[in-house]
Amino acid sequence: MAAMSGIDIALWDILGKVANLPIYKLIGGYKNTISTYASGGFYGAGKGLDEFEKEIEGYMQQGYQAVKIKIGRNWDMPMNPLHYMPAQDFSVTLAEDMMRIGIARKVIEQKN
Repeated sequence: MAAMSGIDIALWDILGKVANLPIYKLIGGYKNTISTYASGGFYGAGKGLDEFEKEIEGYMQQGYQAVKIKIGRNWDMPMNPLHYMPAQDFSVTLAEDMMRIGIARKVIEQKN
């Protein structure tokens, strides 16, 4: 693998010299800005879909154009939409996760 990496680097170097360009320009240059996203939508006791929607709307009002939300809670449990986790886990069903994703998409699409 190390030999392949060395060859890859050498080929990019040759291409840059032939084109008389630095490698970063060959692969697309750079941006002066980066896109950011909010991270939220976490479960909590008594936090329903209305609160979730308000949270996502709040991120949009702050200027975010995307939100990363966590779905699922316990990977050891089967992916069964009708299977509820223990109450103390604050987890929801797969169907409820899909509703949360739908709400987030709706809010983001309305704001963008």
